[in-house]
Amino acid sequence: MTTQNGVRSKEEIIKARKKNYRVHGNKGVYCGGEWIPIEECAEWQCPKQCQNNHDAVLKKTQNAELTIDDDENIMYDVAIIGAGCVGSCIARELSKYQLKVLLLERDDDVTQGATKGNSGIIHAGYDDQPGSVRSKFCWKGNQMFAALDQQLKFGYLKNGSMVIARNADEYKHLQSLLERGQKNGVERLRIVEKAELHTMEPYLADDCIAALYSPDAGTVTPYEFAIATAENAANNGVQIRTRHEVVGVQPAQAQSTGGGGQYFQIAIKRWSYSATSDANQVSVDHAARRMFEEPTPLMQRMEFKLLVPCAVSIGAVCVMFDSEELQVYKYALLSVLALVLVVVVGLLLFVSRTTSGQQNTSLLFHQQSASAHAQNVDYASMAATSANKYMRARYVINSAGLFADKIARMIGDASFTIKPRLGEYLLLHKDAGHLAGATLFPCPDTKLKTKGVLVQTTLWGNLILGPTARDVYKEQTQKDSAEDIMRFLLRKSKQLVPSIDASMVIHSFAGSRAKSDRGDWIIEQTKVTGAADKALRFFHVAGIDSPGLAGSPAIAEYVVQQLLSKQGGLALVANKQFNPFRRPLIFPKNGWKGLKLKQLPEREQVQLSANEQDWKKTVVCKCEKVTEYEIVDAMRRNGASVDTTQAIRRRTRAGMGGCQAQPSNCNCELYVAKLIALEKKRNVDQVGRRPWPATSILKQRWLSDDDKQYLKNLVK
Repeated sequence: MTTQNGVRSKEEIIKARKKNYRVHGNKGVYCGGEWIPIEECAEWQCPKQCQNNHDAVLKKTQNAELTIDDDENIMYDVAIIGAGCVGSCIARELSKYQLKVLLLERDDDVTQGATKGNSGIIHAGYDDQPGSVRSKFCWKGNQMFAALDQQLKFGYLKNGSMVIARNADEYKHLQSLLERGQKNGVERLRIVEKAELHTMEPYLADDCIAALYSPDAGTVTPYEFAIATAENAANNGVQIRTRHEVVGVQPAQAQSTGGGGQYFQIAIKRWSYSATSDANQVSVDHAARRMFEEPTPLMQRMEFKLLVPCAVSIGAVCVMFDSEELQVYKYALLSVLALVLVVVVGLLLFVSRTTSGQQNTSLLFHQQSASAHAQNVDYASMAATSANKYMRARYVINSAGLFADKIARMIGDASFTIKPRLGEYLLLHKDAGHLAGATLFPCPDTKLKTKGVLVQTTLWGNLILGPTARDVYKEQTQKDSAEDIMRFLLRKSKQLVPSIDASMVIHSFAGSRAKSDRGDWIIEQTKVTGAADKALRFFHVAGIDSPGLAGSPAIAEYVVQQLLSKQGGLALVANKQFNPFRRPLIFPKNGWKGLKLKQLPEREQVQLSANEQDWKKTVVCKCEKVTEYEIVDAMRRNGASVDTTQAIRRRTRAGMGGCQAQPSNCNCELYVAKLIALEKKRNVDQVGRRPWPATSILKQRWLSDDDKQYLKNLVK
């Protein structure tokens, strides 16, 4: 009810919040920070600049004639190592010029490092220390996102952010953050007092007394942003090579001026899921697949190899040793076989559980992020023994994230070390998304120098809780249990928003931030010199932790204009064919109007209709209403090879809904795998699938009622 003085009651505010809550892709879209209703989405779906046939557009790109087989014969102008949000932005910025640009990525898709496992916040920049490298790029990058989204259609929601104070000391900290933001040039910052605060965010705890409000903060889906920038870069001539791990970088000198003088020979370990790839790599790939297989298929395969022979042996013993004289041998053999059976079953249960739990996830992450930074590595020997491909470039940009220090050491630069910091998140069902309008932060932890556990609505309507801030290299990090982590995240979140229901958790994920031992971003030319004591044309863009996503477009602009051109001498001639626009990958739906769900039996082959319009009506993923058209379109675009269900998942959200691709719902992951197999002309068993259990700290991907009750009990 409205009070006598005209102020709305909390119940009315909550009712209005639920009624007006909007989700990207549902009856409209977010573009440039603003909402566009579905009736006005025609121009958004097919911009005038992209209406010509996609294949025809590709033929116009300046380097479209280059193929992966040409790589070793090409002298690239610039090679970028690492295809996260920063590397992809730099690639797009370089595509504005007449250059041969190469974007290298060690994983099987772009955006596989820190970019795929963070909050997706476009920070405003009030938290950064004035005068730091971070402060130079965050606000500027923030202001670039609206225009970028209007061009690239990745989806950008300008929902604002709030740092919440719950006592007088925290209120004082809000004032210091306000002053810091003003020094950094952040505009429109203000402190919101309690009455207005609870009107803006009605689900906040009653003890929240004020907030620092930044209306310019926003949110994106970080991997969708990086995919969009990389795709647009590829459409404008950049060559993207995934599954290309850099194992060596060697400065060299061309014999003629035509070769550009100084250049780098880059040693590559190229890998593939294909049966034609290196035998050792195939065995590693297969081992990885076995490690992450789902428990049920694992049991089904093993039982015929071990359980069935044991059972047959028991039956044979019973028949062959039926006489009284052989009874003593019979029972002895039966005892041995029974023991073997127990051991086999025990091993199967152990393997299925341990390969489905977070033990392997944590172990693999630790191996990747900690041991990968070991010192005193002989990179020349490593390149000589593991490289199966060599590429050349006149300039190299090191944006390798967690592995940036490893890449730096390949040229003898030991000026910094990456110290990974792990952040875990919990993702809640879309039914919980309305609990936060703005991104809600607690007052930051001044000891850990982190922003704390946030509560954040997402572009697609889910609610995110997190992250933690656990330094991988510290012993305590390895001691933290999954239960401890989940309890910490849930309790901290409920201090801000008490009505959070832990049973609505559908997924957990983790990301590692590439923090450096310098304590700030590293955006500079290496100090290592080459011939005639000239600085190598090798540039670091390293240690880019939060707010790196927000700063990425501004960083890219600076790297190209200042480092490469002014400092490095790279000639920049405008590419007159540069097209900044991209068609969106998804199209908005009006509920189920005009759509039909198609469930594919496990043994049935997928067949696409001859009429392309039917693809737009046929839904593959029920939770997210992803159609055949969107999946096929994702595979046929320029850029990184899209040939795994995870790559499709990141582009279309197939399998990201509330059921997390549960087979008993509509088994959308199998459907997607069969579409990939059809498009790529391969067997469905050769299609890369989502690793099991594909959750960082939950007990299993598909939560039972007992699992949900367990989560609720953690915060009692």
